[in-house]
Parts: sequence; structure tokens; C-alpha cells
Amino acid sequence: MLAAKIGQILHAWRSESATQISEQTMRVAVAKTKALIRESDANVNEAVGSDRKSEANEQEARMLAKLRVHGALSDRDLQRKYKRLPLEEREKTLDSLLEKGQARRREDGLIEAVRHDGDGERESTL
Repeated sequence: MLAAKIGQILHAWRSESATQISEQTMRVAVAKTKALIRESDANVNEAVGSDRKSEANEQEARMLAKLRVHGALSDRDLQRKYKRLPLEEREKTLDSLLEKGQARRREDGLIEAVRHDGDGERESTL
């Protein structure tokens, strides 16, 4: 349907006869339509991905703040702080903080925030 509309627009621009759209014009219209759809899909995917990334960053910031305020927490204590957050999302957020070096799991199993000193060295919050 979109290709037909684009074909009509191209047909009108080229001032061809008003009775029939040429095969070449329709081929160009179909090609332009496919390109438009690909570009639209890319824009939607980028916007959705950006929203998800922003939401993940916000969740990481909240978890990091909780670790800083409450100090080292066990997995169970962290779970209690996030009663409404599904387990999978909580684990994903924690894994991300651990991978980025913003939090660490101590030898006793507790999880704590890591702060960086002025030299770029990491120190535990305790």
C-alpha cells in the first residue's frame, strides 16, 4: 500500500500520463518504500534500545546508592531491599555493577559498593 502511494507521488512528479503508472516508476517506488521501512525500523530499534539502556542505568544507580547507604549486604538483604523488582532484573543489575567494578562480592559473600579514589584505584566502601 505504501509503495503504491509512493508510486503515485513519483508518477505525479515526473508528469507522466495520468492514466497509468509505469513499471519503472513502481520499481523505484517499491525500492524507496523498502528503504523507508528499513530506516523506520532502525529508528524504532534505536529508540527502544536507548530507553532500555537508560532504564538499566537508572536501576544500577539506585542499587549502587542502596549499597552505599546500607553498607555491605547479603544477597538476601539485597533482595529484601527490592521486593518489587523481579529476581532476574535484580540479578542482571547486580551483575552489571560487578562487571563494571562499581560493586564487589567480598570473601564473606557480602556485596558492597566500590568507590574510586583520585588516582583511579578502587577501594571498598568500608
